Amino acid sequence: MIKKRLLKYFSHDIKENVSDANDPTGSSLFNSHLWYKNFEQFICFNDKLTRYLISETNEQTCRLPLKVEKSKKVFGLLNSLKLKALSNYYTPYFGLFPLSQPDNSANIHDQHISAFQRYLKCFNRIELNPLVESEMLAFKKAFKKQGYFVSTYVCSTNWYEDNIIDVDDYWSRRRSKLKNTIRRRRDKVNKSGQYEFVIQSEGELLRSLADFHHVYYHSWKVNEPFPAFIDQLAQDMMDAGKLRMGVVYQDKRPLAAQMWFVENGIAYIFKLAHCPEAEKHSLGSVLTAEMFNYVIEKDKVTKVDFLTGNDNYKKDWMSKSRPLYKLTAYNTKTFLGLGGALKSYLDKDQSH
Repeated sequence: MIKKRLLKYFSHDIKENVSDANDPTGSSLFNSHLWYKNFEQFICFNDKLTRYLISETNEQTCRLPLKVEKSKKVFGLLNSLKLKALSNYYTPYFGLFPLSQPDNSANIHDQHISAFQRYLKCFNRIELNPLVESEMLAFKKAFKKQGYFVSTYVCSTNWYEDNIIDVDDYWSRRRSKLKNTIRRRRDKVNKSGQYEFVIQSEGELLRSLADFHHVYYHSWKVNEPFPAFIDQLAQDMMDAGKLRMGVVYQDKRPLAAQMWFVENGIAYIFKLAHCPEAEKHSLGSVLTAEMFNYVIEKDKVTKVDFLTGNDNYKKDWMSKSRPLYKLTAYNTKTFLGLGGALKSYLDKDQSH
């Protein structure tokens, strides 16, 4: 028998009690209690619109973090109510998080969606993203079984390099053009004597975070929308021994910075940026090479994950990629849900 709990806002009583290896998305870090605690506080500002759907049996406990979104009335009459994944552009993976998982877990999505059907049917549609293919297919099957019209499409791409044996093995897979570029640029940097490369994995983080934000602000990227989220997440990861912060200095002035996380033999490239002045010697690329060497040699990682985004430069550093999906389940028993399903059906770019 399935027991279910609906938490209407974040609760510090949610505990994790299994090894990280049980996460079906491939990363517990981005689907953890710690991640959602910071997400709630610094991105949602504890707005009380978060819903945690928690189902329990004797064998497993599963959690699905969602957010209620109310749109303006349609034609002045109907409120558009939808549930969305508790995710945004910071989120590389989303999914049903098993706090404990049995060997036979093929139907956990089915059971979870079925258990909360009385609540879910109050909404016109449910949107989940970004999902790896296995999560997308499992949710698609579960929602269709409950009578929803489901559409999916590729919303992003994940580049990664796995089965890394050592530093030499990793670089043997890279194209000559990248290796020659890094070698030439590194030689020029070393000969100039102007630059210092620092990779921090412990100690006081305040200066590194200030330098990181300085670089990010002066880079080509849009200003960080939630710096407090980044700072607290970085501090939590540092406290847990999972942060690798790389910074390049010229006369103590930061010119390039990267924030990586390491967990369970995997290194995740979470944030990276460089100032315009760093382009002269490709300092960002040289720092990336140094970070790769560090996590492979020091942390013994066997996989490096570039998370979301199909940027061309990632193909130089990685050899494998996979699609990430957005899934929308339309409740055809409501007027707005039926209308959304019809519009989606007519959209030839989506898979149903």
